[in-house]
Amino acid sequence: MCGIAGHIGTNERYRLRSLDKLSHRGPDAQSIESFAGGEFGHVRLSIIDLDSRANQPFYSANEHYLIVFNGEIYNYRELQSQFLSGVKLRTTSDTEVLVELWNVLGAECVQHLRGMFAFAVYDMHDKTLTVVRDRLGQKPLFFAVENNQFLFASEVRQLADMMPRKPELDARSIDLFFAHQFIPGPYSVYTGIEKLLPGHIAVWDGSSVRTKQYWEYTPKREKLKVSEAEAIELVDAKIRESVKYRLVSDVPVGTMLSAGVDSGVVTAIAAQQSDQTLQTFTIGFQERAFDESVPAQRIADLYGTEHHNVKIQAHEVQNYILTAAKQYGEPYGDSSALPSFIVSQLAAMHVKVALNGDGGDELFGGYRRISPTALQKVMNPVAIPCYQVYNKLEALLQLPFSAGSLARKAIAKGRIYYADPLARSLFFYAYFNRSDMKELYTEDFYREVQGVREAYDAQLLEGLSTQVPLLDKLLQLEYRGRLPGDLLVKMDIASMTYGLEARSPFLDHELVELSTQLHPTFKQRGGVQKYILKQIAKKYLPQDHIDRRKTGFAIPVEEWMKGSVGDLLKDVLAGTPEVWKYLHKKHINALISRHQKGEIRVGAKLWLVLNFAIFMQEYQT
Repeated sequence: MCGIAGHIGTNERYRLRSLDKLSHRGPDAQSIESFAGGEFGHVRLSIIDLDSRANQPFYSANEHYLIVFNGEIYNYRELQSQFLSGVKLRTTSDTEVLVELWNVLGAECVQHLRGMFAFAVYDMHDKTLTVVRDRLGQKPLFFAVENNQFLFASEVRQLADMMPRKPELDARSIDLFFAHQFIPGPYSVYTGIEKLLPGHIAVWDGSSVRTKQYWEYTPKREKLKVSEAEAIELVDAKIRESVKYRLVSDVPVGTMLSAGVDSGVVTAIAAQQSDQTLQTFTIGFQERAFDESVPAQRIADLYGTEHHNVKIQAHEVQNYILTAAKQYGEPYGDSSALPSFIVSQLAAMHVKVALNGDGGDELFGGYRRISPTALQKVMNPVAIPCYQVYNKLEALLQLPFSAGSLARKAIAKGRIYYADPLARSLFFYAYFNRSDMKELYTEDFYREVQGVREAYDAQLLEGLSTQVPLLDKLLQLEYRGRLPGDLLVKMDIASMTYGLEARSPFLDHELVELSTQLHPTFKQRGGVQKYILKQIAKKYLPQDHIDRRKTGFAIPVEEWMKGSVGDLLKDVLAGTPEVWKYLHKKHINALISRHQKGEIRVGAKLWLVLNFAIFMQEYQT
């Protein structure tokens, strides 16, 4: 795991002046390599082959190609045997295997890679640059084209630092942030800077960029004709294989262990397969409703792990909030980033690699918002007309979200439950919905962002699989939107802030492709979500642990916002007048006051305001 950056072109104003904005991603080594066409930069977190000869940027043996690579290729040994048996390698690193594979197969080699990655390859002969991002978007990659220069970086802060002037903010992205709590790709907070989408390759030939999609989550129409017992064995074997790959490391490995089934299964299998005592990491809260430390400890005891646990309180979190908001480099409002930061810091004190349970909900339908119930199926013939009626009522009445009125709640609930399930999935996590916008935004900003959300929704729905079960379509939306835009961003930044490599067995693309062949009843059945995973979990976890109510990686944001975190919000807003170019000052202050008095509960919305304000504070410095 590392950080990468580069510039192709001859304009000195775009030089890669330093790697300071990436140094946390690679504390073990860093280097900038200049060449006739530009320059590559790399910061290294040494995981495989710790020798300095494996440092990057790295040339192919014939010096035809130069690579910078962030991530891990888990099957690099098999690929070496299959394609490079006659090539004498200088290291035992997956980086060298990757660049030599490119030398032999070109871009076709991407189809053979099993791992998480973002990398750039420069062809010294053709003077072309190719940048690649992994199938699911586990590793980030930003790029920009300006004045015939091509720039790229693992983090947007590094890329912005490479530009001769501060880039302007993109109004569309700010609106999408307040809708979804994250900025989805290909957008970034800056005009002219894009995120390379998951499963995509981009080629720069010196004058233009061509992008190509090489992989997408695609539900299969023809499902596997297998019994439940056979399906359980197939999926369990693939999960075990995925975990085994992710235990390969030349440094210590642990797991992030919550009270959930996903991380519990990963921890159990890792403990069985590891040749050393597994280290596990959990965080807890004083608020019992959010504390998962007791059930996590139970699983740690069951498998004899060396368990580490830390409990946090509201008065301790302000520094983490400020650190997290700054590290993301653009507005990011998922409050579960906070525990992700804290557990990453804890793990990094003991290991350099930690496995987690990310991706289990997307694999097997673990979210309530993507449960196509029997009632909704019956109502589908009238769903879209009813949805449109409720949506228009909400917009026409402009009922304020601060009002807490029964009328508004009834309309909002009707809009969700009478919706077409695809639309319901898109709108479920609209933190500030369309009727909120008129109160939330200044008049000028409100006018500027009209139609932005509709355009993004259309982008998500374009080319969606047809003639497949409804659940498959809903999961496809998750893989297109929230997974790469929110969850994977959260863990990448949180873990890499502390020089920790996070690995996710449930995001193995072969496991994902297997899941697309399963009938929906293996994922949701009789009101049980992640049905097949819970059947598999019976091999590894106690039944009462499997039956625990799903809590998610949440924090008590509603309560915290009434106290010290709410006070932090007021302090940041007071020192950041630039916020009021976008947000309505009187309305936001009223929300804070009413929430802290207990008149309304809008802590989750105020959390977005806090993170936006911290970003604006950083942007203006």
